[in-house]
Amino acid sequence: MWKPHSSLEGGSDTLAYGHKLTSAEVKSNTVQVGDDSIDLSDGLTEQQANELFEQDVEKAKSSLSKSVRGFDSLDKKYQDVLVSIQFNTGNVSEDEWSNLLAGIRAEDDERVFEEMLTSFKDSEGNKKLLSDRRNSIAKSLGIKP
Repeated sequence: MWKPHSSLEGGSDTLAYGHKLTSAEVKSNTVQVGDDSIDLSDGLTEQQANELFEQDVEKAKSSLSKSVRGFDSLDKKYQDVLVSIQFNTGNVSEDEWSNLLAGIRAEDDERVFEEMLTSFKDSEGNKKLLSDRRNSIAKSLGIKP
């Protein structure tokens, strides 16, 4: 069973495959998976964890379709880069990620690789780069540095 656990980057707990619990989910101690409201005390089954992940990915895609000009017409590997960043940071916009988007629109994999590096601040406020995550995502999508 999947139960909430502390997030590496702090803030609210994480559930299953990277679902960051919202304040409403924490307050109600439930998470919506499909049509079902699941009590977090009971945890999620593997099937529910996968469904929650798919919901989060679809939510990220929907958000990107609205916030990134031409998202739906981008090559799938670049859509996947943006979905991964949106899923992990919750914030891909034309302003915030202009250099990455310029690299994507130019189909410049080297620039995309450099610009897709994300970070977080640890509990002491120190910035930590997620280069291993970036390298893994880039490799799985066929983006070479």
